[in-house]
Amino acid sequence: MAAAVPRPSKPPMRVYARWREQVALSLPSSVHPVTVHQYNMPIKPSEPLHLGLRVKVMALSPTVYRTLIPCFAHPCYDVYDAQIEGEIVGVRVQRDAQVYFAIRNERETNRVSHVVVIAPYVLGETLAESSPRASCDWLDAMCATERPSDVRDLKVGLEKTAVVLDDVAVSPISFRYPDPPYLRDRLYMRL
Repeated sequence: MAAAVPRPSKPPMRVYARWREQVALSLPSSVHPVTVHQYNMPIKPSEPLHLGLRVKVMALSPTVYRTLIPCFAHPCYDVYDAQIEGEIVGVRVQRDAQVYFAIRNERETNRVSHVVVIAPYVLGETLAESSPRASCDWLDAMCATERPSDVRDLKVGLEKTAVVLDDVAVSPISFRYPDPPYLRDRLYMRL
């Protein structure tokens, strides 16, 4: 009798997002502060996000960091694996027409276990229409945390004309992120 072969699980959906900030939260359930990374999602996902969906965050970086040639016609991004993968455990819609997706990171290569992806609230595009909205303690704490107004007031919009160069599976891209080499060289020359 042949052993049952386990069915391959569906791979996580790729979510394209740009790193925004890091927040340290004090939670009643934790003695030490919890580090949360925030990402903005300017690219429409292949399907609307919802509670319980497994996602993989693919970080966006402007191609100018790699090529040193700006793209003026439309936003153009390279992609790299942010080592964030997990289930959406919280969904919170804010008054400012933004939706916050809380992801518990299951990747051991990244020490950040809590991630929030912020997207514009577009029902049926970024958020599933029948999606239950459930928050979690650390998502609530993050939304209530006072931060500088310049970071808090950044609104995320969908960049419908953006070009995403997603060839991470073919060859990983090496970055000199965040500053292009010509800027760094100028600073050294002044010293």
